[in-house]
Amino acid sequence: AVVSTQSTGETAMKDNPSATKYFLTLDAVSKFFRKSYKRNAALNSSRPPSASETRWNMKSRQVRHLVENCRDYLDCFTSIKNNVGGNWDAASQITASQLIEEIESFENCIMT
Repeated sequence: AVVSTQSTGETAMKDNPSATKYFLTLDAVSKFFRKSYKRNAALNSSRPPSASETRWNMKSRQVRHLVENCRDYLDCFTSIKNNVGGNWDAASQITASQLIEEIESFENCIMT
């Protein structure tokens, strides 16, 4: 008998591009704040937990944190995108804009 070494989560992600996109976005949100103290300081909630590629319980923490703090993230990304305060670099503004679109698309199907 052949024994699969893939977890159920890995299999689900391979079979569902939307799930893959969702988890990649979660990682992007975490990296966005982890890479900059200034961005982290602009966030009105706690920083998103980072996650391991192999530990699915950490992914669930990321999902829960985003759901619970979704409005804070969208407000923060909107402020960065609109250059509130006038001191955000173009890369941060572009990434914030992309993350707004991703989170709002998930919000319609998962968070409401």
